[in-house]
This record gives sequence, structure tokens and C-alpha cells, in this order.
Amino acid sequence: MDSTSTNDDELESTFLIAIVIGSTGFVLMVLGGVYYLTRLGDVPSRKAVAAAEEAEGQQQASKDDDIEKGKSSTPADAPAQQPTSSASAPSQQQQQQSSSSQSPDTAATTTTINEELIEIYAPAGRLGVVLDTPGDGPPIVHEIRSTSVLREELQVGDRVIALDDEDVRMMSANKVSKIISRKMENSTRKFSIVRTVDPDGNNE
Repeated sequence: MDSTSTNDDELESTFLIAIVIGSTGFVLMVLGGVYYLTRLGDVPSRKAVAAAEEAEGQQQASKDDDIEKGKSSTPADAPAQQPTSSASAPSQQQQQQSSSSQSPDTAATTTTINEELIEIYAPAGRLGVVLDTPGDGPPIVHEIRSTSVLREELQVGDRVIALDDEDVRMMSANKVSKIISRKMENSTRKFSIVRTVDPDGNNE
């Protein structure tokens, strides 16, 4: 009897342990299934959120691109904008600068119109003329002596640009005077003179 009772107790204990283990396994399986289903439901949700964020980013990038394009170009059907006072000010300044920049050209044209090219033929011998070298430009007639054979033809301020058709505009007065002296024995010496005339037609 004692042996049989002990065996029954052992079987009962084993059965209870099996029930506990089985129940625990079932509970774990149920929990695992719930967790898996939760994960499956969470993945599409995350994908949807990521897709929404990506779409929003693309939309914002498209807006930014449209803004940049709007800065660099104006649509063909866009109405013309009225110039503001701040925009018109530079235009007026540019017009003033343009007008002032034209003034030297106009003055140069007037100076060219009022200049005469004169050719004078001097005889052999001394001329009695003193030349000077200005800061820039060709030699000029600085003095005409009363005994000069050219006193009726030359004027103080005349610019000597050529001697016997040789360009002397870049030469000093001293060098031109030496050339004149060297040709003193020639029967004639040709002087090319530029003379400035005032608007009234009088020689300056």
C-alpha cells in the first residue's frame, strides 16, 4: 500500500509540473504571437510615416526650387512692375554719368573743328623763332623775334607737328631746333603747323 501511494503521489506531482510547464509555454506562445502581430502592425505604420515625411520633404524642396526660379526669372505672362524710386535713382545717376562722359568727346570735337593745319615754307638762313617743349604734345612756338622772316606767318602758340614731312610731335624743342639749324642751307624748309582758332574765327 505504501509503495502504491508513493507512486500515485509522484505521478500527481509530475502531472502538475507538466500542467504548469504547458500553461507557461502556452502563455509565452500567446505573448509571442501578440508581440509579433504588434510588430507587423508597427512596420507598415513606420513605413507610412517615413513615406509621409519623404513626400513632405520633396514637396518642400519643390517649393524651394520654385522660389529660387522665381528669383532668377520672370514668367512671360507676369505683369510689368512699376520702377520704384530706389530703382530709378541709379538710372538717373547713370544718365548723368553718361552725359558727363560725353562732355570730353564733345569738347574734343569742338577743339578739332577749331584747329587749322597750316603749311609754311621758310627760306634758307636763320628763322629767328624760339621753340618750347610743353608738358605734353608737340613743340610750340614760344617767341617770334622782330627780325624773323616768318613773323607774318607764324604765331606764338603754334604747334610744330612736322618738318619737311618728318613727324616731330614726339621730339623735344631742342631736337627740332637742331634739325632746323642742320637744314639752314636748304633753299626751303617746310613746316607743318597746327593752329587753334576761336569760335569767332580769330586766331588764338
